[in-house]
Amino acid sequence: MKKRTLKLLSYFEIITLLISIIAFAFIIGDLSKEIKIVSALDIGDIIDVTSQIIPSQNLNLGCCFDKDEGLCDPNSEKADCENRTNGLFFKDKFLCDISECKQGCCILGTEAQFVTEKRCTKLSQLYGLPSKWDVSIKDEISCISKSQTGEVEMQLISSFILTSHLEGKP
Repeated sequence: MKKRTLKLLSYFEIITLLISIIAFAFIIGDLSKEIKIVSALDIGDIIDVTSQIIPSQNLNLGCCFDKDEGLCDPNSEKADCENRTNGLFFKDKFLCDISECKQGCCILGTEAQFVTEKRCTKLSQLYGLPSKWDVSIKDEISCISKSQTGEVEMQLISSFILTSHLEGKP
C-alpha cells in the first residue's frame, strides 16, 4: 500500500512540474509579436549588419533621445517619447543609429564612461568636473583603460584648478 501511494505521489509531482514548465513558457513568451531576424550570413560581404526585432503590430517604434540628459532609448514608442518633457523621437531608428546617440569616451576627472556627447556634458555639469569627450574610442573597455592611464585626467584636473585659481574661485 505504501509503495502504491509513493508511486502515485511521484506521478502527481512529475505532471505538476510539466504543467508548470509549460505555463511558465507561455508567461514569459509574448505570442502576439512576430520576430524576424535579419542575417548577413547568406548575403555575402556586408560590413555593418545588425539584427533587428521587428514587431508585427503597427506600433510606431523608433529611437527616443532625451535632449536634456543625453540618453538614448532604443525601440521606443512614439507616444511614450513625446510624453517626456525633453523627448526627441526618430521614427524607424529602432537601434538609435543616429548622430545624437553616437557614443564616445567621456573622461571626467579620474573616471571614464562610454556615453553620448550630450551625456558627457551633463555629467560634467552634475559633478562639477572638467570633461573630455573622445569619439575616436569605439568601445567601453578601451574607454575605461584610457581613464586608468591617468595622463589625460591629470592634465584636465590641473588645467581646471589653474583656471579656477586664476578666476578667483576657491
